[in-house]
Amino acid sequence: MNTLHVSVSNKVALYSARDGSIVCGNDDYQVQFALDSEWDGVPAKARFIWNGKHEDKPIVNGVAEVPRLVRAHEVKVGVYSEDGSLQTTTAARIPCDLSILCGSTTPTEENEAFYASEAQEAAERAEAAADRAEAAGGGGTGGGVVVDPESVNQAQEAATAAKASAEAAAASAGEAGQAKTGAEAAQRAAEAAQRAAEASKSEAKQKATDAENAAQTAASKAQEAAEAQEAADGARDAAETAAGNAQTAQRGAQESAAAAEGSAGQAEESATDAEAAKKAAEAAKNTAAQKAAEATDAAQTATSKATTATEANTAAQASAENAAASAARAEALAQQVENGELKGEPGHTPVKGTDYWTPEDKAAMVADVLAALPASEEVAV
Repeated sequence: MNTLHVSVSNKVALYSARDGSIVCGNDDYQVQFALDSEWDGVPAKARFIWNGKHEDKPIVNGVAEVPRLVRAHEVKVGVYSEDGSLQTTTAARIPCDLSILCGSTTPTEENEAFYASEAQEAAERAEAAADRAEAAGGGGTGGGVVVDPESVNQAQEAATAAKASAEAAAASAGEAGQAKTGAEAAQRAAEAAQRAAEASKSEAKQKATDAENAAQTAASKAQEAAEAQEAADGARDAAETAAGNAQTAQRGAQESAAAAEGSAGQAEESATDAEAAKKAAEAAKNTAAQKAAEATDAAQTATSKATTATEANTAAQASAENAAASAARAEALAQQVENGELKGEPGHTPVKGTDYWTPEDKAAMVADVLAALPASEEVAV
């Protein structure tokens, strides 16, 4: 018996990767659970989920048997109990390998739908991350706030990576293993984009606070400058110089805000590209279904034609047999006429072509029948 180990602590289930993967089609796998004190005395069950379906197994002495898996690339396992109040854990992920009995590695419709759903969810998370990056990048246009270009670039790069991963996941939906890998990559990229967007948002918020403090300080200084202006012309000149510097700083802030808006526009275009890729994948799937239907119709038409050809061949054979029988009868009658065994009524002279046929007539009749039969290529299946 092959034993796999899953630990549960604070309702979080984790699989020990050193135990390796499960080979599908086998019945000799079991999971040894290391449950924390929360599960003491609780009648727990293990739930195994793969390819969109699940099966529950009782946990006896901390061990649960793994159900037979077929064409699975991954199985999720968690613990739950319905004794009294509901108690459950997260799912630990155990990788699976296809066995020789799994047959073709072509994904089933069930696998294909499952991983296509994961890819779509990953694409949606990537689009949401791109929106957050856009919001963080566009937040520096008001109140003289200066957005750090480096933070905006980080958010944009993360959004671009999420979009690329989403495209890879959607393009791989026709193969279960590749679709799964693309979906996981898209999820990791989306999470990275989210973290980058949140970091950018936090940094932008800090920059806004610093700018607000600087603005308050500038206002105080302006008040002091106004009072000084009333006292001396020299102080008025200094205030004008400070105003010129403030205008220069404002222009710099406006340029930074414009750059941030451009980055946000690029993130929006990336999200649009991801949506277009998803639609293209759906169109390709519909085209494949149409081609399969056309192939089925063509097969049915070929079968019908083959049946018709078989019936024609049978009819032709029957006609040939009838013609041969007629020719035999004609030959017998002619022989009887030649031998004087067949005579008409007294005073009646036999008529050629009516009462008898010559060998030349019979040969012509056989040739006519053979000419009427369909050619071999016309009756071939």
